[in-house]
Amino acid sequence: MTTDAASGRSPSGWRRLLPRRAARPPRTAFVKVYGVQRSGTNWMRFVIEQNFVSTHVVDLPLGSKHAAPDPVTAIEAFRDGGGERYEGGPLPFQPSELDYDVDELEASLRRGDARAVVVIKSLVPWLASYHRYRRLKAKNQQMELTPKVVEIYTNLWIERNSAFVLGVPEHFPRWLLADHAAFLSDFDAQMEHMASTLELVGAHPTWVNTDKAMKRGGDLVSSDDLETTRPFRPETQTVESASELLTPETLQTVTDLVEATDLPPILAPFAAIDPTLLDGE
Repeated sequence: MTTDAASGRSPSGWRRLLPRRAARPPRTAFVKVYGVQRSGTNWMRFVIEQNFVSTHVVDLPLGSKHAAPDPVTAIEAFRDGGGERYEGGPLPFQPSELDYDVDELEASLRRGDARAVVVIKSLVPWLASYHRYRRLKAKNQQMELTPKVVEIYTNLWIERNSAFVLGVPEHFPRWLLADHAAFLSDFDAQMEHMASTLELVGAHPTWVNTDKAMKRGGDLVSSDDLETTRPFRPETQTVESASELLTPETLQTVTDLVEATDLPPILAPFAAIDPTLLDGE
């Protein structure tokens, strides 16, 4: 087709030719992952960043992933030079060291475009997993899971997960409660649900997972470097594995604590205990 140089129209006068616009790169999707220790937060970060286009999982600039959500206060403190303290000391890095723009992150948060995922393990498997973690940290494999210890752990699970599911919706209009066990049993279906709920774009024809255990991450650690050489053992995440550590007596302690708590309804299925475990069957 030719055009009239003076008018910019075709000879018939019916269409003006416009220059072709370059495709706009997708806007970065920022995702904040929350969860109690031993809930699978590092694995969830790996899964999100490996599977979705232009997606960053953010940790300390929006506050600790293990603490009650307060991302606006956290990012203001972070922009002031790492004013928020982390594990008893200053933040271990500055905004300039990140591989994304903190201004863009803050703008995304303030316009309600940032997403959040709360990773949750059901209470009984989590108790066993957390106790194994505490024994490892204490270098004491003989540490007993006494009723008092179970009480402390159970209150931690209740308080942190309640803070997550009540606080996250105040700051993140698009958020997901990610059931760790459901991801283990039907990974593809859960990934489809995540993509739809958070409005994220898949990066590959099929969903990418790993059979490796995760190492401790951080904002300066690439998700490409989160895998260890150790295999992930899904059999340690079950109620059956937990029953080896939890006696009917300690489980009754858990039941009493849950029943005495005004638990958010969304958490009730994750706190439920099979009655047969209480009978020792």
